[in-house]
Amino acid sequence: MRRLLLNLKNDIQMNNLIQMPEAGQAGNGAKPFVGFSCRVLSWLLHHANREGRNEYFYKIKNRLLSKFGNFIGYDVQFIEGKKCHSCNGSGVYHGYGWDGDYYDYCYRCHNGWYKRPVWNILQRVQFGKYIFHQPYQRAYTKPEISTPIIEGYIDHNRSKHGKFALTVLFLLYEKGYIKRWYKSAGIGWKSYWWQPRNWLYNIVHIIKHGRNSIPFNDTRRQMKSIMSKYKPVKQVSYESDDLPF
Repeated sequence: MRRLLLNLKNDIQMNNLIQMPEAGQAGNGAKPFVGFSCRVLSWLLHHANREGRNEYFYKIKNRLLSKFGNFIGYDVQFIEGKKCHSCNGSGVYHGYGWDGDYYDYCYRCHNGWYKRPVWNILQRVQFGKYIFHQPYQRAYTKPEISTPIIEGYIDHNRSKHGKFALTVLFLLYEKGYIKRWYKSAGIGWKSYWWQPRNWLYNIVHIIKHGRNSIPFNDTRRQMKSIMSKYKPVKQVSYESDDLPF
C-alpha cells in the first residue's frame, strides 16, 4: 500500500511537466495532467467529495482543482430566503405600548428577510472525466447569466468507496493526518467487531483504554453474573431478644 501511494505521488509530480494543447488550458492557469495518475486521483476526489462536509478535505480539494482542474464554465445556485416572523416580512415592526400601538424598523431582519435569498455563482471545473463545483461569488440579486439555475442545495449520495478514497487523499496530502486520526479513533467500540473495517478502530480502543475498555468490562460483568449464581447464600440467624415480637 505504501509503495502504491509513493508511486502515485511520483507520477503526479512527473505529470506536472505535461502540458495540454491550447484548447484544453485551464482558465486559472492550471496545467491538467493525463494518464493513469489523472484517472486515479480524479476518481479518489470524486468519491471522497460525496462523504459530506469536511474542512480538511476541502483544503485538499481546492489544492487539487486549482492545480490540475480545467475551468469550463459557470453554474448558478439559488438558495431560497426566509421571511422574518417578527414583522411578517414587511420590515416594519408592529409593537404595543402604554400609549397604544407603534411601528418601528425591524431590527431582527433585513428589509423583511430573516435570511436573504442568495445566488451562488459556482465555477465548473473538470478533472479527469468528472465535473466539480467551486464557489466563486455570492450575489443577493439575480445575476444576468444564461446558464440554468440550480435550485436549492446540491446533495451527494454517499459512495461505498467514499471512506477509502478520503483516507487515501489524507495520507497523500495531509501531513498530520495519522496523528489527527489517532486522537479521534478508539473513543467508542464498534459493535460489528468481526467486520474487517472495524478491526483497526477497536484495536486502538483497547490500546487507549486497556483494562477499562468495553470488551474487558463486559467480560468482567458477565463473569460476576455467572459467579454470583454459584456463590453460597449465608444463613441469617436472629437472637430471640432482637425480634420485635
